[in-house]
Amino acid sequence: MEERKNVDYRIELDMPVVVFVVIQIVFIVFVALSLARLLRSDKISYDDTKEIPVAKIDNLDSVTHGDYFGSARSLEMTLFELAVRNSAGNNISTSVEAFIREDSIREVYFGNKDVNYFSAIIDIPELEQSYWFYNEYSNDKNNEYIDYSKTYRLFCLDDSQEKIYPDFGCEDGFGLKGRPEIVSDLITYFEFNYFSASYSMSDNSTMIKIYPHSLNIDEETKQSYIQQTRDAVYSLGISPDLFAYRVMGPGDIDFHYPPRG
Repeated sequence: MEERKNVDYRIELDMPVVVFVVIQIVFIVFVALSLARLLRSDKISYDDTKEIPVAKIDNLDSVTHGDYFGSARSLEMTLFELAVRNSAGNNISTSVEAFIREDSIREVYFGNKDVNYFSAIIDIPELEQSYWFYNEYSNDKNNEYIDYSKTYRLFCLDDSQEKIYPDFGCEDGFGLKGRPEIVSDLITYFEFNYFSASYSMSDNSTMIKIYPHSLNIDEETKQSYIQQTRDAVYSLGISPDLFAYRVMGPGDIDFHYPPRG
């Protein structure tokens, strides 16, 4: 019987060859990563909001209710975009810090509509800019009284508001019509005891009309109704001096027969 011999198979590795193979693998990985970076778009997707610069409102949580804002991130993104537009010549590519001016805060709750209203001035010290904004929200996420296309908006300060940066040349997308639109939307939400109020922006009118529940009232009562209406406008963070006020009387009632359809 033939004796089986054990054969010792050994592979002789050539070190220069091994080093060359490793270098080639590293090179291929490097090229693949480089191509991935080149092919990746420089544009930031709005689905990845963490990558988008914002004007971070540092004291937002401390001055508002915990569930007040539907999306604080959206507000901060919009604020940053407006700040950039008003920073001609400045290259702003990173987030900036902003602060709510606490003595400017106004809050109203319209219980009959379950609508919360919040307004305040925001300062951005490093850019020396200030804006006024309002926000509406409701516990009912489908509240019919809230226009979800404009739950918050940002405005330049008007002459009634303290401008701590007097050299700031501010422009927003609303101009003089922004604040009257808010009053037009919300003045009917106030529940006055003995009258109601309404305002229409038709014909660029500034007249807020006050309708007493009783037409037999004296001048002092009329003035008290006007003051209550002015206080309501002020509670929104809007200057009541932007408007005129008229208590409607019997002569203002226009009867038609047959009724207009």
